[in-house]
Amino acid sequence: MKLRTCSRLLCALLLLWLSLGLAPTPRVSVAAEQFVHYAYVPAGSHPVGIGNNSYLDIVGFEDLTHVAVYNLTTLQLINSSIVNRMELYTVLVPDDGYVKVVTDKRAAVALSGGGVYTFGGNTFYPATTGGFIGKEFILMAFPSNYRHAIFAYEDAQVTIYNRTGGVVYRTTLSSYTFEALPYTVLAMRELYRVESTGMITLSTWTGNAFTFVPSPKGGYVGKAFYASPVAWEGGILMVSAYEDAAVKAVDPAVPAWAATLWPPLQQDVKAGEYVFKRTGDKNLLIVSTGAISVLAGDTQGGDAPDFIGDDIAQAGVRANEQFHFYAPTTAIIFASRDVSATLDGQMAAFAKDSYTLLTPGYHKIEANGPLMVEVLGTGRPPSSFFDDWGTYLVCEQDLEVSYNLPSPPASLSPTGGMSLLTFLASGIAVALVAIVVPLVLWRRRKRGLS
Repeated sequence: MKLRTCSRLLCALLLLWLSLGLAPTPRVSVAAEQFVHYAYVPAGSHPVGIGNNSYLDIVGFEDLTHVAVYNLTTLQLINSSIVNRMELYTVLVPDDGYVKVVTDKRAAVALSGGGVYTFGGNTFYPATTGGFIGKEFILMAFPSNYRHAIFAYEDAQVTIYNRTGGVVYRTTLSSYTFEALPYTVLAMRELYRVESTGMITLSTWTGNAFTFVPSPKGGYVGKAFYASPVAWEGGILMVSAYEDAAVKAVDPAVPAWAATLWPPLQQDVKAGEYVFKRTGDKNLLIVSTGAISVLAGDTQGGDAPDFIGDDIAQAGVRANEQFHFYAPTTAIIFASRDVSATLDGQMAAFAKDSYTLLTPGYHKIEANGPLMVEVLGTGRPPSSFFDDWGTYLVCEQDLEVSYNLPSPPASLSPTGGMSLLTFLASGIAVALVAIVVPLVLWRRRKRGLS
């Protein structure tokens, strides 16, 4: 009897302690699996009203997601919180610093800033299942004064919901087609959930910006990519080849023969080399006979890779897979574990939580573990700076996701479609018909009158 009374008394005291708020503030738990995002915050101009800071935004995919933000240089905790599904947690982070974001469940993490913030940057939105291709996306809409685009790898019925569950947009796409969303669908910095019956990507595009394009096989190396560069200064594609490849960029919405009218976007690329091409303002499917990776976007102030930007972009190096990239201004390699690598032909070691700055130019890396790469380009080198930029960040689990998606139609393949000679011949034939038929009818009409 005394023991039972004592137990009741202890329970009552515990409940009182909790009700008075005396329990410690929840801390980020050390889970069996952690999702770690890294980033460098570039120096430049700033959005109005937030001082010399930029936005670090974390969007919850699941309830009770523990989030911790650290200064990567000192590993001191900046801030922490618990974020639920369809919730946004924003931390203001200062310029010219390195951050580490740790969550115990998948979440979307974005970094953005600049004095002309609404011009935004190019980026793909992360799927709730990992990677950047999927059937569900929970996102904070990026600032973009140009377009958001959906590309379907499979037949898809797509519905977009706002944070209260209301439907704001519905559409149906066939495989290997795209749709640019009306400007009014996604409001800047608002939360949305995108649900699809087939595998899609959701991306945002603007001028003077760039992004790496995710591969439909997973990671960033493959043979088919979708991009929608905006041509404030002409639009660009930068294709890196890992084996000899014939590469073609076509608008999947136009007939296959149309690619032959666009010879600058059809080219052979040797293994280990890259090609830099102007695109114009177009939606593009980039297809290749060999393994390639693709950066797409725009330049600012010049017509060369050094003028790409101003923006930042992230990609990842899969374990035991090469990755090549161009750094217009600089690039930074982040490691979430100890990794050995070959960087530009030299042996290199990357320790956990390390960051390594690279010089401007073309770089090639292969590692025995995952690495994250952030590329920065100011445009107008060397005097320009970052005034409108941003990207969603990549973690190593994003690189582990693989997909089994249908291949592009044969008409969109690098060797598909009508040859230029055939097209010209058919054009001549059509022109002859247009001339001969009216002539025959005229002669018949003339005979009838006589």
